[in-house]
Amino acid sequence: MFSKTFTDPQGVTHTNAVFKVANANYNVNTDENFHFDLGTNTPTTSNTGNNSLNYRMYYWPNQASLDNGNLPYVLANSNSNELGEIHYVNNLDATYDALTAEAKAEKHCQAIVLV
Repeated sequence: MFSKTFTDPQGVTHTNAVFKVANANYNVNTDENFHFDLGTNTPTTSNTGNNSLNYRMYYWPNQASLDNGNLPYVLANSNSNELGEIHYVNNLDATYDALTAEAKAEKHCQAIVLV
């Protein structure tokens, strides 16, 4: 959970809105490819990989709204290619590696989505 001032898609500025990850899914895929070249009599191995993070973020206009038990808003993904409620990113850099899925979502939201 974190607080940040931002302007929502309707143009309303929220000072110190409170954000909380609703759900997050982080996947890592690693591929290893082996090939033996008969012409050169040499084996080759190549490794590739990628990762992806999908998350939905809730927000309250302020701490009092959260404390009073009010239902949250869902932070819209305003990326023109991915409009909706889910935020999606491929191939996060190494600064995300040691974080939980929730912490990855919070970091991405603060560093990329809410700027």
